[in-house]
Amino acid sequence: MITINLISGLGADERVFDYLQLDNYDINYIKWENPYRRETLSSYTTRLSKQIDCKKNNVIIGVSFGGIVAIELSKIINCKIVIIISSIKNKQEIPGIYKLIGKLRLLNLIPSVLLKKFKPGIHYFFGVEKKEEKLLLNSIINETDNNFLKWALGQIMRWNNIGITDNLHHIHGSKDRLFPVNKIKNSYLIESGHHFMIVSKSQEVSKIINNILFNELKKASN
Repeated sequence: MITINLISGLGADERVFDYLQLDNYDINYIKWENPYRRETLSSYTTRLSKQIDCKKNNVIIGVSFGGIVAIELSKIINCKIVIIISSIKNKQEIPGIYKLIGKLRLLNLIPSVLLKKFKPGIHYFFGVEKKEEKLLLNSIINETDNNFLKWALGQIMRWNNIGITDNLHHIHGSKDRLFPVNKIKNSYLIESGHHFMIVSKSQEVSKIINNILFNELKKASN
């Protein structure tokens, strides 16, 4: 039996996966933990890896920051397939402005609580328009720990990953405003998909995920 380990975006919980229609697989939700003071992404990922049963045939699927963590997890855990959604594969895909903010450590100048205050701006960058999607995103944002949010944003901006493994698959939206598609290489592109497309275009995302799993697992069994 294949176990799919799901990792949500910044501080979000498994609610973002409720809209997916996946085939019959064993599901394991990876829970976010509070980072230690000045903890590295490598150290943090090692702690999260304890939530995965290494004796199973594992697939890891991560959304947004969860995609970055999924890639880091794949470096220390043997997994058959890694799928990232609305995320980035390496430092070449990080927007230049993010790199500059990370290099100058400008996040240190912004109180954590302010990062969650401007909801209309967050709605714009996530591409949410429907009332149901706004309510869900607002709930996720409000429940995200302020210190975790600030720490995770810093990790994204300073991520130094270079290599891409053969078992990595990337699903991305053509209208993603947080990780613009012009920086993204070799992905399954969803037209008019925004950063929150795991909810707004869940049927298309589900179809691609199921096809990837079916084809890759079939290939591995031959």
